Amino acid sequence: MSENNFYNNFPDIPEYECKIGEVSSLTGISVKMLRYYDKVNLCKPSYIDPDSGYRYYTKSEITLLIIIKEMLQHGFTSPEIKELFENKDIEIIKEIYSAKKIEIEDKIKFLNNVKMRIDKQLEILDTYINSIDGNKDGYFIKEIEQRKFISLELNTTISPEIINMLINAAQKAATSFNIKLIEPYLLVVKNIDINIDINTKASKLNDIKYNIVACATINDKLVNIPDESSFITILSAGKYITTTFEGQVDGGSNLIHYKNMIEWMNKNNYKILSDPIFLYVNSLRHMIEKKKAIIELQILTEKMS
Repeated sequence: MSENNFYNNFPDIPEYECKIGEVSSLTGISVKMLRYYDKVNLCKPSYIDPDSGYRYYTKSEITLLIIIKEMLQHGFTSPEIKELFENKDIEIIKEIYSAKKIEIEDKIKFLNNVKMRIDKQLEILDTYINSIDGNKDGYFIKEIEQRKFISLELNTTISPEIINMLINAAQKAATSFNIKLIEPYLLVVKNIDINIDINTKASKLNDIKYNIVACATINDKLVNIPDESSFITILSAGKYITTTFEGQVDGGSNLIHYKNMIEWMNKNNYKILSDPIFLYVNSLRHMIEKKKAIIELQILTEKMS
């Protein structure tokens, strides 16, 4: 492409020399950044008046500035752009563009994971809001697909610190498969004695030990992990009775909400087909700092005839 044809792509650039303020208005690049580009030799003005110190730019420099601005919008940094301009080796230029493409793809993957986590939390929060405002009993039936988790089981009390310890251990186990785990986390609590008096002193309820399975969500459903692995937990697909509440992260709070749900299910002729599942909406850091969380309780069910 000839120089004249190239400049025709930018018809609004004036033919005369422009001062720095006018160049800033034309390009949308601040005067401060134009001076910085001059300082680092990324784009120097055509001429600097020795008496006034005014910088003057021709069509050539203004065109270059527009290209720089476009490359910045593509994710390149000023040093990377300078390297591209200075490099004459087409293979190295290709390598720089390829590396930038990989960097952008990694960012997209990261942001998609963040979006997935936000979507999940919004779904749970909607259930929480509806349980307060939309349903007098606060219980809902949700169709949930099969779920697979990296997990660790232990006979222990329930606390934010215990949950954190178990999730960290599950994350270490996940490294053997080179996979990442994401929130939300959940607990499957086994062997709850529903005959325990919930009016018992809270400290005694919190001291009760349960067989708990701490589960961390696998962020890639395509990861192939054998189902028979000792640290894999699979939760069946089906209809779940759910309720969402804000409460302390301890055994006593969980027990009270579990017993209330069991009473509601029995009253409304629903079978209990699974151990209770406590899904924590908040981050581990929030649970540890605040000692409380928004929790969704889930139990697999079917309606009795």
